[in-house]
Formats: sequence, structure tokens, C-alpha cells
Amino acid sequence: VPVAVMSAEGKSREQSTLVSCRHALPFAVPCPEQLFLLLQQCKDSGISTWSSPDWSPGSQFQVNEWLGDAVLSLFLTDRLLHLFDFLAEGQLTELRVGCERKSNLAKVFRLLDLQRLVEYEGRYVENWIDQKERCDVVEALLGELAQHWRAAQVKRESASSGVVLDLLLEFILATGLSDSDARYSESVIGTAPPPMPILWDRPRLPQMGERPDKLAD
Repeated sequence: VPVAVMSAEGKSREQSTLVSCRHALPFAVPCPEQLFLLLQQCKDSGISTWSSPDWSPGSQFQVNEWLGDAVLSLFLTDRLLHLFDFLAEGQLTELRVGCERKSNLAKVFRLLDLQRLVEYEGRYVENWIDQKERCDVVEALLGELAQHWRAAQVKRESASSGVVLDLLLEFILATGLSDSDARYSESVIGTAPPPMPILWDRPRLPQMGERPDKLAD
């Protein structure tokens, strides 16, 4: 089976597109390198089912993937509505579909270097040629983070998984909006949104220009 190897130049081009998009988007985009380190810490702490894919029917990986798909759809629906509340529902759907599509989640997989954390059939994955495999891993990661955070909330314990989940969701959104398909006009992306309400009672992330130590408890 041929292995699809992404050149350093190609990856650098993708990252520069995302960096330039940061200046246009009305919210802070997480840094890929920092997010990778947070995900590595999550894996080391036991949030690791996503990193050992098991496509057997009914496996925990498959359940996490199913949940992650739902979490992503809910997040995008709410976030896009508050970012671009002046758009019609058809335009909002187009934006959401662009962020949810396999090619975008596979791009997130590459930008975050998740192949360095994924073990499949006893070996680390260098590059999968199939977009669906990379997409499945990202969705399973979202689902596992959501389950871990929810379990901690039920036990009234603090957990960083909710913050990492928020950062990963924001990264997926930003990557989708920076897609070079040019479906999203500069005037739309450059519009400042109203404050975003929090879907769940998770620790709030600092907004653009806000010092983390000034956040309310």
C-alpha cells in the first residue's frame, strides 16, 4: 500500500494559511504546537482510547467517534450562529459542513501531528492515505475528551479535559474557515461577533486581548 507522505513545504503552506487566518478571525486560534503538547499530556494521563483505533463494531473507539461527531456538530452550530448571526440558515449550514467534512478533519490531524501519538496494529502511524481514518481519530478524540470532562463534572472534580476540548473545537473551526476553497468571504470572517455564551459549565477560555489571570472564578 503506498504511503502518502506530506512534504515539509506542503505542511508549512497549510500552517501559514492558518496563521494568516488568525489575523482575520474574530477569536483567538490555538497554537498547533501547544495543542499537541496538551493532547500528549491527555494521552499520558489515560485519555488514550482515541490513540489506538479499533474499528470493530461496538468498540469504545467507535462509540467515542459517534459521540465526537455529535459534539462537533453541536459546537459548530452554536458557535457559527453567534459568530455570523446575520447569515441565512443555508449559508450557516455551508460553513458548518465545510468544518465537518472529512478533508478538514484530516487536515487538523496533519496540522496537529497526531500521527505521532496514534498507534495502530502495534506501530506508530506515519501517514494514512485514507482521509476517513484520520477523520475518525479526530472525532474519537473529541468524544473521549467530552466523556472524560462530563465524568469529572458528575464527581465535582476539576479536569483539564474540558479546556483541551474547547481548544480543539476552536482549532477545527478556524481550520475549516481558513479553507482555501474561498467559500467564505473576507467580509464574513472579518466581522466581530457578540460574546459567545458557554454551552456547558466549563472553565472559560481567555478572549482575544484578555489576560488569563483576569478571568472570573
